Amino acid sequence: MNSEHDGMDDHTTWKESIEKIDIPYNGNKHFVCVEHPGVIQNVDKALETIGNVKTVGKIYNDPSRRLALNWRPRDAYCKPVYGHRCNTTSLLLKVTRRKKKNAGDAGDFQYKAEVAGIIETTYKYQALVDYQYLPIQKKEGEKGTYENLLPKVVVQGLEDRQEFLNRDVPFFLPPTVFTRVDNPVDYLYRPDMEHTKRKGAFFPDLHRPDNLIGSVRQRRTVYTIFVNYGNKIPDQALDGANENLNYFLVDPKWVEETQQLFEEHPCWLKVMLKLRVSFRPDRLKYILPIVAYYYLDGPWRCQWVKIGYNPSKDPSAKIYQTIDYRVKQNSLIKMSISTKRGVLSTSLWNEVQRNQSQVAKINVSSLEQDPQDDTVLEFPDDPDFDKDLLYTFKPGKLPPYRLIYYQARNVLLDEVQALIKKNNGKETGCNEKDGWCVDNFCDQTRMYMKKAQHSLLDIDETLQCKKSKRKMRYLSDSGDEIDDNFQDEDMDIS
Repeated sequence: MNSEHDGMDDHTTWKESIEKIDIPYNGNKHFVCVEHPGVIQNVDKALETIGNVKTVGKIYNDPSRRLALNWRPRDAYCKPVYGHRCNTTSLLLKVTRRKKKNAGDAGDFQYKAEVAGIIETTYKYQALVDYQYLPIQKKEGEKGTYENLLPKVVVQGLEDRQEFLNRDVPFFLPPTVFTRVDNPVDYLYRPDMEHTKRKGAFFPDLHRPDNLIGSVRQRRTVYTIFVNYGNKIPDQALDGANENLNYFLVDPKWVEETQQLFEEHPCWLKVMLKLRVSFRPDRLKYILPIVAYYYLDGPWRCQWVKIGYNPSKDPSAKIYQTIDYRVKQNSLIKMSISTKRGVLSTSLWNEVQRNQSQVAKINVSSLEQDPQDDTVLEFPDDPDFDKDLLYTFKPGKLPPYRLIYYQARNVLLDEVQALIKKNNGKETGCNEKDGWCVDNFCDQTRMYMKKAQHSLLDIDETLQCKKSKRKMRYLSDSGDEIDDNFQDEDMDIS
């Protein structure tokens, strides 16, 4: 193979007497290969199944996307098959066959070959082309005849909206997703699971009807009492909660410690309990149903309240009311505050699912002698991190996450504490929104908290910097010259 291309000469043709020839090679051209899973007889129709050259170019520019192939491009109900992007080291070889004139039927052909370029990216369709649900319906009275439903269920052009929505159409609703995976997998047949028999346990194999196919995993019984605002307050734990403690080997001292915390304060956020207990925080899910119930809504939502205690009957419980503080997505504060969970961990249906290598790790935290050290596993391990910020709003400190629940007594702002005490001894009743406090207590509290955050971040300076960057980016994209007199509109940062 010769890397220098000086034009086609006698050495570029095959002859019976020559076993090795030099082929011109063009290494400056790069191509993208699409292995179409079909016999192509019409190139234009084949390109239509994958969109067009422009569509392929857009997908090629995003390495995480897959190339969709629709067998019926004009059918909105066609389930596509997806081609995965693969890195390849291939050459595009162009072979030309010429037939000499007056060669007869036998033919005397002459072949020429050259390397047109390099193929570094190939889209391969390795999944099954399955689940093609056609939008058709059998015609009544005509055996073996079907009717196309596309003109009835899909807008074909400019039509009257009211007439189209009121039109009587066939019931055609195929599922959006047919299978969870594209590639076939080997199923491992194994005998039915044998569950540990204990009192109160639910065995799915024995209680499931014969006509249903379901999971063989034993149901995980939850003994937590969930209460909505205005419902009856429980005066005792559910039956079986104490037996659940013995099954999971919960130390009675841990239960006494948790009960003592609820004697100090009848309402707790779970993050506060995790930082106060001396045992492993994951044991709380077995202990809390014994001593407390969970509020789903109302002034004390997302809190654990002592069993038998009704905060809606006690005006002094207003210091425990829940304040949920959220940093809006369009606020500049989000640049300094992270999220509790990664927002980029999920992937779309048309993106590549790459298998990440997993490193085996042994969890030895349960074998340690001192369980107090395990409490830091669920929180940031930075020694300079103030863990009180997980449930306390302090002036001069940013919240660690964009959404945090606080108790009113833990919002350490003078204005908020003054609001709590504003109607002391004058409470007329408890409502679902503001509890025992003054009207619009939650809204005013968030306003004071937001004001404290804005003053901390020096919003004015940050806003001017961002507006300047936006102006430069806008002008560079539009190709216009920069005008010193250009002014941006005011941006709402609330």
